[in-house]
Amino acid sequence: MTPSICDTCSLLFVPTNRAEYFAKAEASGTVAEPVFVMLAKAESAPEIEILAAQLHGITLIALIERSRSLHDTAAIAAAHLQLQVFMLGGVDLAGELGARLAWVHLLHARGTRTCAVADTGLVGIDVPWLDIVNTVGLAAKTQRIAALGFRAKACIHPRQLETVHSALAPTPGKIDEARRVVAAAGPAGVDAAAALPSSRLNDQPVALAAQRLLACAGGRAHALSH
Repeated sequence: MTPSICDTCSLLFVPTNRAEYFAKAEASGTVAEPVFVMLAKAESAPEIEILAAQLHGITLIALIERSRSLHDTAAIAAAHLQLQVFMLGGVDLAGELGARLAWVHLLHARGTRTCAVADTGLVGIDVPWLDIVNTVGLAAKTQRIAALGFRAKACIHPRQLETVHSALAPTPGKIDEARRVVAAAGPAGVDAAAALPSSRLNDQPVALAAQRLLACAGGRAHALSH
């Protein structure tokens, strides 16, 4: 399909034939002003740097869906400040690896991506759930990726958004527990295990995790619909 350039759009999807894409944009004299730009099959840090230079100031989304990308996830994630979202493209990746599109077969890829996101502070988005009718399966898978460290899951249909939001939202019990942890730790986040009603250790990492959970409960869990 021949790539096209829009005057304004919310999401610009940059295909794999990037040189032809930007050559057409330059030749037409049309400047795209999207809110986000998603780079399909991102492969390297220099590629992110080039794209950032061509689209100055625009938020970039790197779609990791090639086996070679897994070896360079840390470098890609840290390539440029405009790169703010790391998304795992499980369907293409599974096909390239010859693996099944199942939890256990993509667990290494998910874990690798989670580490890269944690090191850089990017938003991590998991692969979309392809069955738009099976909301029970979608909820279960979303809860599993949340436990692994993902903050969002891609959606392929609007009807999936409510399920994803609900699955990512902390339960009332978890929120109450996080509040107790943060209150016991105090402003300095010091060890305050004795102040908790249980014997659970409440050191600084535990307090930070509780703060992140409360931030998520405040409405900063994400889902991307495309």
